[in-house]
Amino acid sequence: MRQLSDKYINEIKEKRSEFRKNTQKLIKDGIQQGEFKQGLHPDIITMGILGITNCGYYWFNPDGELSEEQVVEIFVNMILNGIYRNGGVYN
Repeated sequence: MRQLSDKYINEIKEKRSEFRKNTQKLIKDGIQQGEFKQGLHPDIITMGILGITNCGYYWFNPDGELSEEQVVEIFVNMILNGIYRNGGVYN
């Protein structure tokens, strides 16, 4: 992002913040509606999800043992099975 003008950097930061807030609201609403476990911290869960999804390009090897789809499935299972109430299973 260093090569971008301040205008574009600010736009990206605003969109990133908006996306984080929307994701956090989704988690909070899911807790309140009983879809997700009670006692979760929506802010921490959100940052964890964003961390998982934003860092894959650092380490993912398209020629590696797992395909992109397999890695995505592992992450989706890990995230959703970790927040579903009553140990529900995402398939």
